[in-house]
Amino acid sequence: MQKQVIRTKSVEFMPFYLSLFSFLASALWMAYGLLSHDLFLAAPNLVGTPLGILQLVLYFKYRKTGIVEEPIKWDLEKNDDKAKQLQTITSEIANGKS
Repeated sequence: MQKQVIRTKSVEFMPFYLSLFSFLASALWMAYGLLSHDLFLAAPNLVGTPLGILQLVLYFKYRKTGIVEEPIKWDLEKNDDKAKQLQTITSEIANGKS
């Protein structure tokens, strides 16, 4: 997943909440394993926690910021001139004129 994010420079394929809660779960289990001196529990999470941090860093690096503008939509009911133009064009196309 991280390779695809780096290659495409987009976090479209990496959901934020999945990355966040994966990191949190790994960090909490690592802390519990270290505090209880259970290396079988702590060892996998010693790898998972830095990988979770890496995912979050990638997410914040490649996320798109700013306001995404919506495409301009014609409201044909409110704008009679555009509606008449559109009707003319569609009738010409339907009659075989171009």
